[in-house]
Amino acid sequence: MASAPGPDDPRTVGRYRVTGVLGSGGMGRVLLGEAPDGRRAAIKLVHPELVETEGFRARFRREVALAAQAPPGWTAAFLDADPDAPRPWLATAYLDAPTLHEEIVRRAASTSRRNRVRNPGSAARSGRTSFSATCRPRPSTAACTRPEAPEPSSRPSR
Repeated sequence: MASAPGPDDPRTVGRYRVTGVLGSGGMGRVLLGEAPDGRRAAIKLVHPELVETEGFRARFRREVALAAQAPPGWTAAFLDADPDAPRPWLATAYLDAPTLHEEIVRRAASTSRRNRVRNPGSAARSGRTSFSATCRPRPSTAACTRPEAPEPSSRPSR
């Protein structure tokens, strides 16, 4: 869930109007933005202190190139980026879905004690897990989206 932008957050990033803040991490803030056509985007806006770090822009350009080449369906779709901006940024489609962490907590709370989720990966098996553009995917940055058709389970329950 997005919080309101702070006084130091930009009003726009590229062509996106900033409408909220999704989170923050070691590389930057993740903002919720809206394109002129109404599509929502998760925008990674790099922390200013990283911009002049030796080799940073080259690494960020590689990240942008990889995000642009990622196959559809298993990652948030690449929308736009400007690695040469004063504050580099990368925009991907906003996935309005619970994070893997939220899904694990929800499923654990809704199962009986005997059937609790023991392996975090099993919580996502019945749904697809999509990662936003991040260097270190983790439960708080993975979104559990619903598959088009459920896959039949051939494994017995444990």
